[in-house]
Amino acid sequence: MTACRHCATPISGASPYCCSGCEAAAALIEGMGLERWYAIRDEAGPRPDQPRIRGLDALVEPDDDGVAEVRLRMDGLRCASCVWLVEHVLQADEGVREARVSFATGNATLTLNPGARLSDVLAPVQDLGYRPAPLGSAPTRDDGLLLRLGVAAFAAINVMLLSVTLYIGWVEPIAPEYETLFRWASLALAAPIAIWAAEPFHKAGVAGLRRGVLHLDLPVSIAIIVMFLHGVVSTVQGSDTYLDSLVMLVALLLAGRVVERHGRRRVAEAAVSLAAEAPGEARVLRDGGLLTLAAGAVEVGDVVELGTGERLVADGVVRSGHGSADLSLVTGESEPQALVTGSTLPAGAVLVRGGVTVEALRVGDDTLLGQTARTLAEAADAPLREKTEKLAGWFTAGTLGAATLALALHGSIEPAVAALVAACPCALALAGPLSRAAGLGAAARRGLLLRDPRVLKDLADTERVWLDKTGTLTHGEPQVGLLDDEILRLASGLERSSVHPIGKALVRAARDRGLPLPEPERVLEQPGVGIHGVVEGHSVRIGAVLDDVVIHVDGVAHPVELRDRIRPETQATVSGLRALGIDVGVLSGDRASIARSVGDRLGIAQVIGAATPLEKLHGVAKPGTLFVGDGLNDAAALAAAPVGIAMHTGAAPSLLAADGVLVREGIRPLLAGVVAAREGQAAARRSRRRAVVYNVLAVGAALAGLVDPLVAALAMPLSSAMVLWTAWRVEHHVDKALSRTGDRA
Repeated sequence: MTACRHCATPISGASPYCCSGCEAAAALIEGMGLERWYAIRDEAGPRPDQPRIRGLDALVEPDDDGVAEVRLRMDGLRCASCVWLVEHVLQADEGVREARVSFATGNATLTLNPGARLSDVLAPVQDLGYRPAPLGSAPTRDDGLLLRLGVAAFAAINVMLLSVTLYIGWVEPIAPEYETLFRWASLALAAPIAIWAAEPFHKAGVAGLRRGVLHLDLPVSIAIIVMFLHGVVSTVQGSDTYLDSLVMLVALLLAGRVVERHGRRRVAEAAVSLAAEAPGEARVLRDGGLLTLAAGAVEVGDVVELGTGERLVADGVVRSGHGSADLSLVTGESEPQALVTGSTLPAGAVLVRGGVTVEALRVGDDTLLGQTARTLAEAADAPLREKTEKLAGWFTAGTLGAATLALALHGSIEPAVAALVAACPCALALAGPLSRAAGLGAAARRGLLLRDPRVLKDLADTERVWLDKTGTLTHGEPQVGLLDDEILRLASGLERSSVHPIGKALVRAARDRGLPLPEPERVLEQPGVGIHGVVEGHSVRIGAVLDDVVIHVDGVAHPVELRDRIRPETQATVSGLRALGIDVGVLSGDRASIARSVGDRLGIAQVIGAATPLEKLHGVAKPGTLFVGDGLNDAAALAAAPVGIAMHTGAAPSLLAADGVLVREGIRPLLAGVVAAREGQAAARRSRRRAVVYNVLAVGAALAGLVDPLVAALAMPLSSAMVLWTAWRVEHHVDKALSRTGDRA
């Protein structure tokens, strides 16, 4: 049985293709001069199907020059070479000015020339088996690798049980007919594992050879093939087969491959969630009437009417009315912004009080919210390159050379098989996944859940931590500092019915001190100005002077110290991070004065306030940087940072965009997470070194004729057990490292 040249589906017969679709796809690729794809690909292409793509033409919205930019999702991308192929096919069309495809997110961005029809442009891509779809639609799943893992795990369990019975036969002989049955049953179970389940390793090894690279999967592939062929011969001869080591090796390596692919669409999901925060419709003043329009129908220059509790659909400027707007999910500002004529508002702002009309200046994808969603969708994490990959060429060449030398020295296949089995890089390949799993577990038990084990490397390499303020370092509620009880009593009486955060803070402080709230008279609250009235015969006025809140009682000014309450144990966490050699800074969308106040209380010198979402993104998108945030405005920065960590109470987009989530109150688990990541990486390094030493000694013994395949097969799981022991010790090392920082979490 052979495999289809295009999609690798098992086939029988003279044709190299499984269906006319694959044959047509191959003809298309070769006709466009892109047959190099078959040589450079790591995995086979998807099998062509015929989804409906005519409906995608509705996504095209040309500008005044007829040029249109379209963003959509491209399902079926299996490796980086698929991106290369799709981009080249799209760019070959005269209707396409530019095409960009992201493997990390699966998103494609096309710039179409005037008159180009999107469905015609996408037809060749569809014919190749890739599936264009609108952004936000449910992605199609490719469960091929999971299926291989499931079959391999099933076979591994059963072959291990059969092998245990055979090994027991060394002590207590079993009947020959049962021994023969168990050997042939093991071979029957191992055959599809060695041929089909291990296919990704075979293909990767061959693809590397085509590119002139000795891939680490090459010795794995060769070892699997040799072990299987040796098992076939041994089964026929009635000797030990070692097929249990074979199937367990394949199952473990497939499990590691599945883990590595986890979380690929995390950023795309976050972008969809962010876009969902935009309102679906708006009330627009047109032609002397009030119309309710879909968000996409609002145009620049339209006047949008906004009432209390409504969310703005466009970036704009207030033309009439007054009130207060909550910008916390957009800019990170912890206090509502007072609105007067001329105030600017971003899309996504919520009017918490009053009523205004807003002239739309930017709509749709051009708004701050739209730009943030776009940046978030295009953010892509670079794939982790294991240090073992850097050793792959030397290791592969050495392994193959050792097996050849063993064959030449002893003139027998047995020493060569022993060399290959002993040198099989199972321990080397498992060092990274097992150590990362241990690091993930240690971090999770201490309150930091990471979505993808690959992020551990960047977490371990963290050199600078940027912390958002509102909702991360603080609770997001202002707290009254030093203030005379009588002044506080009068002020809280004036503010007793106010919904402004400052008024609520004064009332809360008075109640905490047990002060009675007097009844106010002639109260007048003016957005953007303040509130004044009469309380027990005293003229009381509360307003802001240069960002400071001042209470005037009978004309005498009393400044109010307002502080956002810092979360417990924040100071200890900051000190612990510094003990690890990590710089700590505050990066907040809140006012610079408020951010600086929090920084001063925590002893943090580097503080950046009034940062927009895009400014946050650019500030954290540097190697060695970790960002912690919780709001909608933090989503893009969380996705762009090498490591983004969200608070468990954060907005949905921030939770989706982040690499990890702090599931306990405060940022204390962050310290434990960094320590766990560093210890996990250290364990991986130790395991790699020990695996290399083991391989050198094992291959040397095989070359000297001191071990046969049976001893080599028994030694191989011992090397894996050594890696497992090293990973298990990560928890102990984390506890010791945390105690050195003064944290006992």
